[in-house]
Amino acid sequence: MNRSVFYALFLFWIVCTHTANAQEKTRNVLIELGVGPNAYKGELSKGYEKWASAFHAALQFNRSKKINFRLGLRFGHTIGQDLHFKPSSKNAQVNTFVKTNFWGANMDVMLHLLKKEHVRVYLSQGLGLLHFAPKDAEGHALVDQTDTRDANETYSLNTAFFPTSLGIAYHLDNNYGASLQFSLLNPFNDYLDNISQWGNSSDKDNILSVRLSFLIPLYLESKNERALSR
Repeated sequence: MNRSVFYALFLFWIVCTHTANAQEKTRNVLIELGVGPNAYKGELSKGYEKWASAFHAALQFNRSKKINFRLGLRFGHTIGQDLHFKPSSKNAQVNTFVKTNFWGANMDVMLHLLKKEHVRVYLSQGLGLLHFAPKDAEGHALVDQTDTRDANETYSLNTAFFPTSLGIAYHLDNNYGASLQFSLLNPFNDYLDNISQWGNSSDKDNILSVRLSFLIPLYLESKNERALSR
């Protein structure tokens, strides 16, 4: 995968925005703008210990009572450090600090466990593409430091990811609202910290995300339209 895939997906997201606004006037479409902490778990952080910031924007297509869809973009970074980390290879010289910037685009299927007039509780499962860039304490790219990995061990900075989320949202009568969401990003890659073959765990790296979002209707529904969408 390369960056052109991300550009194509972003273009698709823009097209969907235009289509939803121009052709689906009876659909309940919400804009999500969110911010919150996220933490990484991997070889340099055995638990979700060090928190860093992330930002999120999405379009939520919210017509159905039970199953809906969302297109999202996210930007952020994670931090990991373990000065006492011991690689699986005795003579290995691995990094003990990492700061990983990332951005991604994904589509989620949302299942509403509860959908009342003001309160909604949901689970979601997504599929997307994630670009990440691990760096050392001096800000140098670790992917280029081949001496920090086993011979001929290379990896791509792009990967699929499968975010699983649980959230709760509160809506006012005019459909403005706020939501709180907890997510595991589940990237299909073990190099968020630049360590894999010399690591001590068989589990892939992961990111836990906590997000507070503001919900803004793309247009204001009538009372009859809101009743039909619930």
